[in-house]
Amino acid sequence: INNQVGFTTNKREDTRSTEYCTDVAKMIEAPILHVNGDDPEAVLFATQVAIDFRNQFKKDVVIDLFCYRRRGHNEADEPSGTQPLMYQVIKSLKTTRSIYSERLLEEQVISQEQSKKLENDYRSALENGDHVTKSLVLEPNKSMYVDWTPFIGHEWTAKAKTSVNAKTLQRLGKKLGAIHEGFPIQKQVQKIIEDRNKMNQGAMPLNWGYGEVMAYASLLAEGHEIRISGQDVGRGTFSHRHVVLHN
Repeated sequence: INNQVGFTTNKREDTRSTEYCTDVAKMIEAPILHVNGDDPEAVLFATQVAIDFRNQFKKDVVIDLFCYRRRGHNEADEPSGTQPLMYQVIKSLKTTRSIYSERLLEEQVISQEQSKKLENDYRSALENGDHVTKSLVLEPNKSMYVDWTPFIGHEWTAKAKTSVNAKTLQRLGKKLGAIHEGFPIQKQVQKIIEDRNKMNQGAMPLNWGYGEVMAYASLLAEGHEIRISGQDVGRGTFSHRHVVLHN
């Protein structure tokens, strides 16, 4: 599912070295079906073709479901922290449901009332905690589970002092929140920095992202080496982890 997970990456060329995320499948010469995620009937057709190919020839086939994330990783995340221009465009787009509903109304397949009922029924099911997938597997295959029991319930005997002096944390936190004068920062990112400065002064409870950065900072301050890799380190998988600032 090529759903623009790259919004956590600042530059397009850092997401991958190919035009499509599925180009890697070319090396095994698998057929690749590129399909627009905003066209449900095309998605269904591509899926049926892929399943038929798989059953007929017993070979791999790949679907590139080309779509985007409307709200980042979850409802609370702010993707425009790294991709402000892209998310200006996305906010102006109609949802997949709206596009398909309008098409069905235009073709007189359903009425406006039926469309609204489908939407309301789905929302009611979500709010009531009911299953919204009709073919859900209710009994999982437990033979595929990992047995963790041998690793549970052991006594931890190694002694270690992991605490950090509060004044050290405040000193490191102050450096973390220091921005060069005249350096423009996007408002969503500015809010993260302001919140961290409040946490550092005890005016706000610490969050997970602040705790992580302080863990790195305190280890570095004690002379330990840290190896960090990956795009999400800079942007943060969720916005409270945002640590790299772009002008």
